[in-house]
Amino acid sequence: PKAADYYAVNRGGGLFSEALSQRLGARISVGAHKRRLVPTVLTVVNLGLGCLVSFVVIAAAGPVADGEIWAWPIGLLALIGWQLAYAFDCSDGQLARVTHQASTAGGRLDVLCDVAVQISLVTVPVGGQV
Repeated sequence: PKAADYYAVNRGGGLFSEALSQRLGARISVGAHKRRLVPTVLTVVNLGLGCLVSFVVIAAAGPVADGEIWAWPIGLLALIGWQLAYAFDCSDGQLARVTHQASTAGGRLDVLCDVAVQISLVTVPVGGQV
């Protein structure tokens, strides 16, 4: 299957998601399919990457607040890292639907991993308050 095949089965998500995240997810799905990866692998990559980026942002909050490091590189890392994690979140469902590997258990795992990433994201301190 081609990226257009994966993009065709996306579940929406708004203008930005349609324009960027779902399209990146389709390309990730193509690569995953070529490597014979199952959708769960993409789900776990989303979980690991999303939580890792949150951890880095939390760890950097104090030094940023103290002026020891610049905020913009951390912000850029957060933007790119969380966007990439979300693209993996988009890709797991696309891969599952196109390759007929969708399952109730896989859907539940996807939702649980999404919640874990979202919890890690909201634990990131605002204004450097740790």
